[in-house]
Amino acid sequence: MAIDRDNQGSVAEVIQSLFPDDAAQRCSLNFLADSIAIADALSPDRWGLTLSKDFLRLNVGKIEVLAFFSNFIHCLLDLDTLPEELREDDRVGLKENENDPRLGVYKSVPCSMVCDIFDEEPEEILDIIKGSHRILIENAARTGRNPMTKRGHSPTAIDYIASYLGRDLPQPDYCGGERY
Repeated sequence: MAIDRDNQGSVAEVIQSLFPDDAAQRCSLNFLADSIAIADALSPDRWGLTLSKDFLRLNVGKIEVLAFFSNFIHCLLDLDTLPEELREDDRVGLKENENDPRLGVYKSVPCSMVCDIFDEEPEEILDIIKGSHRILIENAARTGRNPMTKRGHSPTAIDYIASYLGRDLPQPDYCGGERY
C-alpha cells in the first residue's frame, strides 16, 4: 500500500496503525514532539520527519534518532548517560557497537546506542530514557544533515501531530521554518 505523505487522512491512517492504543499514541507522539523541539532548537536545518507506510522516523544530522514501528519503538541513546536500570529491563532491547561501544552504532555519533522498547505502555520507559535521548540528539545535531532527510521529510506529518497534540511544532528551516 502506497501512502500519500501530503494527505492528512493518509498520515492519520499510518499513525493510527503504529500505536496499540490512544494512551500509547499520545505519550509516544509527545516524546517525538519533545525530540523535534530539541533538534530544531539545536540545529533547525539538520532534522526531518520521515513517514512511511510502516514507520515514522525522526532523523537528526546524519542518523535516525527515533522511530516508531507497529510493535516497538526504536530509540537512540547516549552510552555515557544510559540509565543503568535499563540493562536489566526485559521491556527493552539494547544494542551497542559490538567491537567498541564507545565508537557507537553510528560512527558519526560516538557512544550512540539503540534501545528498542517492546512495552505496549511505553510511558515509564520513555520517561527513564529522555535525558540520555536528549544527549544523543545534541550529539547527532553536530553532524551534517543526511541528504535523504530533506527529501524524505513529511511536513504534513508534523501538521497532523501538532494538531493531534494541540501544541506548536516547528518545520525544518529548509521548509521555510514555519511554525504550526
